[in-house]
Amino acid sequence: MPTTEQETKRPFLCKLADDTSALLTVRHPNYAEREAADMEYSKVFNKCVRNGIVPRTTLHRDLVAQNIWSDKQDEHVEELRREALTISEKLTETNWDGKDAEKAACEKAREDALQAFSEARRDLESMLQHTADGKADFASRNVLMACTLEYAAHDEDGKPTGHPRAGKRVWDSVEAFMEEQDGSLIARCMHEYTMFNAGLPSEWEDQLAATEDESENNEAPDTDTKDASEGEQVKGDTGEAQLPAPPAPDAPAVPEVPQAPTAA
Repeated sequence: MPTTEQETKRPFLCKLADDTSALLTVRHPNYAEREAADMEYSKVFNKCVRNGIVPRTTLHRDLVAQNIWSDKQDEHVEELRREALTISEKLTETNWDGKDAEKAACEKAREDALQAFSEARRDLESMLQHTADGKADFASRNVLMACTLEYAAHDEDGKPTGHPRAGKRVWDSVEAFMEEQDGSLIARCMHEYTMFNAGLPSEWEDQLAATEDESENNEAPDTDTKDASEGEQVKGDTGEAQLPAPPAPDAPAVPEVPQAPTAA
């Protein structure tokens, strides 16, 4: 079972814009930080309603009434969410010593379950993000990410990292977070924040390796080859990451799961 330290924060090594790496941590927000996020959520939600942007429940009801979405689809998404959580808990709690094949099968099952959940939920979330709740979710997330991502003071062995900003926030304010120009840093931090708050393992390196393998396999052939000259259509894989917003403080435990990160 994980220790209290592991349950309340998660370290991850992140490459920075200057090509150096730093050990960062994502942690759970404290009460004051949750209050700040809730306040920002309320402010943005009310502003959206005043400007004619409907709440999530209203749009969801309209989508169901117009047969664009259904309650049965909602139930299916929830079943997939629970399945992914159950498999993840099994992976975490089971002693896999001497059971490499069984562990690999369980990891594959989790990967398939997460993919199915992500795909089933994506269409609905792409529509519901254009609501007062969706805009407020983004605003609340920005506050929480700015508050809970920090430079690690100690490594996983308890030794001081020696970083000049050890123990301090990656961004000193929400405004600094919003003005961040390093897209790779934002993508990595958003991935770790999302997976940590979902109670799921990061698997960033595994996803990155898979993306690199897929990019190599889907490499376009030489245009001078016979197949290409005869008009064979080859579609290259951009490998572009699609990272959704993590949930507001009171949202369900498992948010949309980010897809594989872009290969460097």
